[in-house]
Amino acid sequence: MKVFRPQRDRPLEAQYRSWDKGDAVHMDLDSRGITGICRRIDAFYGPPPHRPDSSPAPNLVPYQVLEYLPGNDLKQLIGNRPSPPINAVPVLRTIAGVLDSMHRPNSPDIHPTLHMDIKPSNVIVMPSGRLGSSTSPVPAIHCRPT
Repeated sequence: MKVFRPQRDRPLEAQYRSWDKGDAVHMDLDSRGITGICRRIDAFYGPPPHRPDSSPAPNLVPYQVLEYLPGNDLKQLIGNRPSPPINAVPVLRTIAGVLDSMHRPNSPDIHPTLHMDIKPSNVIVMPSGRLGSSTSPVPAIHCRPT
């Protein structure tokens, strides 16, 4: 679950626009069937998080329900020196395949997408060995072909 948390140093309207754009990109990537990206399951508006012994603020904030990816992030696994060691070739091949699918969609009607936040802490290695990106595409942008 991802919840909108306003930042005091940015205009609130700009933050909502950024959230909405990220949500739209997430839905677009889900519809393309790109494997290896955490899926958006649902989205809704609700009261902001609050302590159980307090009342919620009256304003509603957006939430995203994302696919649960069990496992450890690649940064943790590399730092813990797993036994047996991780085979880097399939890991890098999978990440490259996800990025290639985002950057070069299979239809001229679909805009390429640039993720902008791929790093070991955002790559989940699941118990099955399957990889997934744990970040939503909020840092992603749609690129217009030139």
